[in-house]
Amino acid sequence: MKSIVILIDYFGNWPKWFPVFLTSCASNSTVDWIIRTDCKIPENPPKNVKFFLSSYTDYVAAVSQRLGINFKPARSYKICDLKAMYGDMYVDDIASYDYYGFGDLDVIYGDIRKFYTDEVLSFDVISTHVGMISGHLALFKNTERMRKAYTKILNWKEYLENPNPTRFDEDIYSNLFFRWHRVRGYDAIYSRDVYCKEQYSTVFHTMPWHDGMADHPDIWFWKNGIVTNNRNVGREYLYLHLMNFQSMRWVNSACRENHIPWKDNPDMLFTRAGEESYGVRIDWSGIQRLTY
Repeated sequence: MKSIVILIDYFGNWPKWFPVFLTSCASNSTVDWIIRTDCKIPENPPKNVKFFLSSYTDYVAAVSQRLGINFKPARSYKICDLKAMYGDMYVDDIASYDYYGFGDLDVIYGDIRKFYTDEVLSFDVISTHVGMISGHLALFKNTERMRKAYTKILNWKEYLENPNPTRFDEDIYSNLFFRWHRVRGYDAIYSRDVYCKEQYSTVFHTMPWHDGMADHPDIWFWKNGIVTNNRNVGREYLYLHLMNFQSMRWVNSACRENHIPWKDNPDMLFTRAGEESYGVRIDWSGIQRLTY
């Protein structure tokens, strides 16, 4: 079995659903996570989730030194621009792994190995979207060529020295790997060894659902390490991306009616720490413990 480590740098406050995130990591016991943060380390975290504690100031200074840039982010969200550099920045941490990747905390994982078998884990690049690198989960073969890929982007240092986010991880980095051709569709560029399959992890966006519908399933479940929804019975999903539950910014018009994003809903009921192991329901009211 090929080894995987997912790298996440996060500063601020843990999201309310963090216990559910960790439980979904624990259910993927053959995958590891390394999280760098200034947040309080949770008690008794899963064995496959390792934390490195750092102040935000020290982290910013370390990035500047490691990459040889003047990194001065206007806000912590700028850290997303660094994802393409994680393999190079943390080369010692990932030395024993076949694959490294980056991800986000606003996800709840299903059974990762069911989707990413050793057959899939033969590609240089593995993305959950077609024609782009998916910032919420992407994997890369642990080779120097892949770790250093970002250096092939013209003026990459200027993007990082811009204090504001530039979507380097998804837009600019994606341009290194994919080029649209009006007949052939997306061509691979830097590497032709790319596994780029839509996993339908991000609900309510503008792309039609896999059943062709404009509206997307809005009741989801995580139980026993599996992510499902109430509409596509019998189908499992690699993970659920919570982005559009929190904000209406990217929500398509067919999914907007009578929906209130979590951040504006003070009565939202999140599961209490420890209860998430029973399984949870995720919908527009929040994340709640399953009662069955």
